[in-house]
Formats: sequence, structure tokens, C-alpha cells
Amino acid sequence: MTIKDYASLLDRLRREHGSGEVFGSKGNFGHHFERKPISAEEITQFENDLGTRLPSEFTEFLINCGCGAGPYYGILSPATIITELRILNENLDPGVNAGNPSLDFPFSKSDALIACERRRSNRAESHLRAPWPLDGCIPICEQGCDGYCVLVTAGELRGSVWSVYADPEPAWWWPAERPVGVIQAAFNSRPLAVIPEVPTFSEWYKGWLERVEVDLKDLSIR
Repeated sequence: MTIKDYASLLDRLRREHGSGEVFGSKGNFGHHFERKPISAEEITQFENDLGTRLPSEFTEFLINCGCGAGPYYGILSPATIITELRILNENLDPGVNAGNPSLDFPFSKSDALIACERRRSNRAESHLRAPWPLDGCIPICEQGCDGYCVLVTAGELRGSVWSVYADPEPAWWWPAERPVGVIQAAFNSRPLAVIPEVPTFSEWYKGWLERVEVDLKDLSIR
């Protein structure tokens, strides 16, 4: 399945029985499996506003599928991402450096693998620590309760997706895992093959589509 296939699958999942039970899909802040493709001109403006080029997978996704339908509360629009970054940076204490998407993301692949090993070992502090906002990344969706998924835009891990829990200081960071699908199945879901430990955007998003597809199938035969 390629990124170009995601749009038709999203449209099919929207029509499936139980799609409103997918985490983050309903309510005033839900994505409702709606999607808005982004034009090449809008992406160019978005990149100009960010001051950096987007990873190619994310650009392809925005053109073919767009913002809206996605993990948690959905993929943020370019305008929302720019607004979110502005608000985050305006609320920083004096003297604190603002996150710059064009500068290198400070974590390396070896840092990421350390975090993954800690999580496999159920270490009490399995995450990494760094401020939020942070250089080299942009928020692409909200998980709720001060949690975000971010896309790395510069540095060794460019194109990968991370989770950040922004409430502690410094924030907690770790490579993104497969997002949840149907909320009541979140702790009793059918096992799926693990996604890569430091997933690219496409690997992370495909992981969510697989989870949703299986959960809705299970829901339909209950």
C-alpha cells in the first residue's frame, strides 16, 4: 500500500460500521474521517512560512490525502501548524530559545534506539528529555492531554515521527508507536506486526490505518 492508496482506504473506512468509535474521530474536535487535500502552491507557502522543506512523504500525503483524517485527533492543517508554533513560541519564558523547524532535531538514531530499548524493558523513565517546542520538528497532530505527534523536519532523523508529552519540564520524548484505533479496543486489540522502531511518516500512518481496519472488522462481527 502506497501513500496514493491511503485516500481511497480512508474514504472506505469512513463508511464502515463503527468508524465513529475510532479514537479522535467524533465530537467537536474529531476529524470524522474528513480530509482536505493541499495544493502544491499551498505547500510552497507552508514551507516558506516554516523556513524549511517538508519531508517528501509528508508532502505526498498532503497532496493526495490532505489534512484531517488521521491518528488521534487528525492531521493538522498547515495553517493550524503555523498557528500552533507561533502560540508555543510566544508563550516561552524570556531567554528561552524558540523551536526552529529548519535547525537540526537534537536527538540522533542512537538516542532513539536507547528510548526504544527502555520502553521494551518497561523502564520507569523510558522517554528522553528535551524542551517543547524543539528545533527540527513540527506538530502534526494532537493526542490530547498535552500530547503531540511531531514530524522531524531537519537532522539525522528527518522524516521520522515522534511523540512528545509537553506537560513536564523538560518534556518527555520518544519515537512514535502504532496509534490506537477503536477506543474500546485500545487495550484488547488483535496483535499486529510491530511497526519500525523509529517510523517514517508513511510507516506511522500506515500503522494507524492497519489498526483501524482490523478494529472495525472486529467490531462488525461482534
